[in-house]
Formats: sequence, C-alpha cells, structure tokens
Amino acid sequence: MGLKRLPNLGFKRHPHLDEPLDDSPFRQECTDNAQLWKLYMHTAKVFDKNLADLFNSDLDPLLIFAALFSAILAAFLIETRKDLQPDPQSITNGLLFAMLKNQVNTSTPQIPELDPFTPTSAARWINGLWFCSLMFSLMSALGASMAKGWVTQFSSAVSGSAWADARLHASRYRGIKRWQLGLIIQCLPILIHIAFLLFSIGLVLLVLQDDQMIGLTILALTTLVVLLYIGNSVHPAVYLDSPFRAPISGMIRAIFHNRQGWSWSPAGASQFPAREDAQKAQAICWLLTQSASSSTATIAIHAVAGLPCSLFVQNELCRSSVGNMVLDLLSEEMTNPEPDTDLLNVCLHALLRLTQAAPPELLITEFAQYLRRLVAPRGLLDDLAGLPAIIQDLALCIKARIIQLFCDPSQHIELFQQNTALFEIDLPVLAKSCSDPYIRRLLIEVWFISDQNPPPTSHPPALHFNIGLKAAHFGDRLATHSSLAKKVNTGMAC
Repeated sequence: MGLKRLPNLGFKRHPHLDEPLDDSPFRQECTDNAQLWKLYMHTAKVFDKNLADLFNSDLDPLLIFAALFSAILAAFLIETRKDLQPDPQSITNGLLFAMLKNQVNTSTPQIPELDPFTPTSAARWINGLWFCSLMFSLMSALGASMAKGWVTQFSSAVSGSAWADARLHASRYRGIKRWQLGLIIQCLPILIHIAFLLFSIGLVLLVLQDDQMIGLTILALTTLVVLLYIGNSVHPAVYLDSPFRAPISGMIRAIFHNRQGWSWSPAGASQFPAREDAQKAQAICWLLTQSASSSTATIAIHAVAGLPCSLFVQNELCRSSVGNMVLDLLSEEMTNPEPDTDLLNVCLHALLRLTQAAPPELLITEFAQYLRRLVAPRGLLDDLAGLPAIIQDLALCIKARIIQLFCDPSQHIELFQQNTALFEIDLPVLAKSCSDPYIRRLLIEVWFISDQNPPPTSHPPALHFNIGLKAAHFGDRLATHSSLAKKVNTGMAC
C-alpha cells in the first residue's frame, strides 16, 4: 500500500512521544481513587483471612507435634548419650579391683592401666540418628514459628489510599507466588516426618541389642508405617480425587504431570512490576480471578478498558485469564438479541489493551485462537454492519489489529483477500474523516500497522510496525510500539 505523508489531523504533541496518549474514555475507572480499589481491598481482606487460616491449619498442629516429639526424644537421648562417654562406675570398679589385687600380692604391686574408652558402633548409630532426628524436629518447629510470622505480615492491616493499599497487597501476593511461600509451608511437615523416621530406625537398633524378637517386631511396624506413608504420598498423584494426601503429594503429582508450578526457582513467577500501569493491571487480574460476582467482574473489566495502551499492561493481562473472560463477555453480548451497547464498548476497549502486540508465545495460546475465530468468515467481527453505529469504528480497529497481528497471511489467505478493502480503502478514509480524536488515533495506528511497504528511509525494523510488534524479543516489540506511538502522537508519517 505504501503510506504517504498524512495531512495534519489536529493531534496535540504528547509530552512523552514514545508513550501512547492516555485518552481512553474509561480512564477514570482505574484512577487512584476509583471505586475499584475499595472493592479490591474488600475482596483482599476475605482472601487474606482464608489464606492465613489455610496456612495456620498446617502450622499449628506442626508446632504442637514438634514440641511433644522433641520432648520425648530428649528424654531418650538423656539415657543413650551416656553410651558415648566413659562410665565412671566402671572406672571405679576397675580401680577397686586393682587395689584388692595389690593388697593380696604385696611383693609386686601393680599400677592398673585403664583401656581407652571407645563407644560401640551401635551406640554411635543410635545417638547419631536420634540427634539428627532432634535437629530435624527443632528445624520444623523453628520454620513453623517463622512461617507464622510471614503469614501475619502478609495479612496485617494496611492504611492509606485505596490504591496504595491495593498496590501493597498486590506486591505482597506476588512475592508469595514468586518465592513459593505456600510450597515452603507445605514442605515444613516433611522435616518432622524425617525426624520420626530417624527416631524409628534408632529405636529398632536399640531394641535389637536387648531382644531380637522385640527388635524385629519394631522393625516390621516401622516398615509398615513407611510403606503406608509412601502410598499415602503417591496415591493422590495417580488418582486426583484421592483424599489421602501427604505434604509431598503435590510435588509428586507435578513431576508425574510434567508441570512447572512447583519450581523452586524465583523465575517461576515474575517480580512485582515497577510501572504503575502494570501494577494496576496485575491487581485487576487478581481481582477478576478471585471474585465470582458478575458486578465485580463488570467493574474490573471497565478498569481494564481504562488502562493505558501499553505493552507492560498487555503482558500482565495475558499472564492471566482476563483475555478469555473479556472474549466470553463480548461473545455473550454480541449474540444477545438486545445487546448492551455500553458493555460492548467496554469489552472492545478492554480487548484493545490485549492486542497491542503479538509475541510468538501468545500466538499459540487459546486466547489467540479465540481472536482468530472472531474475525474469521461468519465470525462475530466478520460483518460489522450489525453492530451499533457508535462502536463500529472501534470494532473495525480491533478487527484490523487481530488480522494483521494474530493471523498469518500464508495460512489465512482467504481472510486477507476478503479484507483487502478494509486496509486499502476503509482505514485511510476513516482515518482522515473521523471526528472523534480518540477513535481517529486508533484508526491511524492500525493504518500504520497494516502498511506492508514502509518508506525506504525508515529505520528498520522499528518502523515496520507489523513485523516489529510480532518480534520474539520484548525489547524489539517495545521499541516498535514506542516508534508507533511517536508517529501517531505527532500525526506524521515518513
């Protein structure tokens, strides 16, 4: 197509030319004092209480059992520890016996020689196992007490503006996910289980020295307990409806199903974003996943529509199920005989935030497949004439972005052929004639994206927007997005 220099369309110069204009009609829905954040904190308080109760239900019994077990083990160690030291009574008896011999044989008195003391192998094994068991028990108790402090800190009350409280909560929750607090708390009981196993082995060795039959009986019981524990751990990994669960059941199931959610690496979850728009996007995603209320979901989607058009926002939104929720609501309204125009407008604006770029990892997701079905022949966005006139231009922008960024020309030849007029006629005409500055900017933006033949004087690949917005590296996509925003904000084309 090859775009020529655009006429002056009345754009005001943006103070930050590498950022899109934040002129969404819904931008007030996610300001710092928006109603959304009060709703967020109400949901967060209920969530925090439930999460603290869940964690404490694991930690409180662990503390009690670890204390009792350590006390019992200490009583055993008081007696067995003596086997590691010389027995003073035996030394005294040896000296008395030597004195008696010297009194009988007065002609050649002898100085008794005491053999150096060496603990028996059994004494070393028993004490070694039991001291290790005591350390594991104390470690579990210490870990449980520290974990209760972590939980209390997360659920502690905060004060300030609604958004400041929501941001603090979102940051703490991201930290819990990133540093695997839940997994660590679930693993603490494993320490006391190891302590119990070591104690049982030491007890078998101790009893075998005194009576072999009793020792074998204790060994059989210990073996039975170990087998039951292993079965209790593996059974839920094979049968997902199994009620018999152990702390390591989840990890075994993750290994069986080749899941990555149990990684110890902090890379399992990204750190809390530094940009405020991405922070708000993350908080909204959390609220949408936690609340089952339709009214809350509607308010949250309004807030998504009010977020800036940013790749950082898109990244946070695409990490959750927000895209599928928006598409489901959009499909429900578009198939409704009497659709709610305002809700359709909100859904389209929210969908716009999710289609800023198309990285390769996003193109293979269910969300991308859903987008392609929207613009396919007989899809919901195939014929825009049936939509209310007030949202037709916005729907056209969304349709054009999906076709250009999420559809492959070599695989969707018919789709591109059917929409030739959209890119060659409709977009240029509407971009010059639209009276709404906000929609006009969106039309010009998608016009630039659809240009497959940028001028030879442009700086590749940043100004070849269609390619740059689908780049594998985030930095390349960000540079392209910034170049696109700069061109649109200045109202000029090279």
